[in-house]
Amino acid sequence: MKAAAAHRLGTCMSRRRSPVIKQINTKGTSDIYDLHGLYAREAARFVNEKIREARRDGKSSLRFIVGKGHHSIGSVPVIGPVIEALLRRKNIKYQREMSKARIRVLIPNEFND
Repeated sequence: MKAAAAHRLGTCMSRRRSPVIKQINTKGTSDIYDLHGLYAREAARFVNEKIREARRDGKSSLRFIVGKGHHSIGSVPVIGPVIEALLRRKNIKYQREMSKARIRVLIPNEFND
C-alpha cells in the first residue's frame, strides 16, 4: 500500500474510532483513560495527545488502562507494550499498576513531540 493511501485509510479509521474513545472515557475521573477498543497506533496517538494536554494544563500524572491482552490474538498484550515503547522513546517516566493492566505516566515539564 502506498504511503498516501495508507495515511487516508488511517485517517478514516481514526475518525470512525474516535467515538469509541469518547464513549469509553466519559465516565469517571478525567485523569484515567481506557484504551480498550483502540488499535495500538490509535492508542499511541491518543496517549501522546493526552500527555501534551496534561503538560499544558499543569497536571502531574495520568493513568491509561491498557488491559492484559485477553482479547488480543493469542491473549498477548498489544497496547501496553506499544505505550511503554512510546514512553521510553520520549524518556517519560511511568509505572505499571494493578497487575500490569494500567500505566501511570508522570508528566514531564518538557515534552518532545
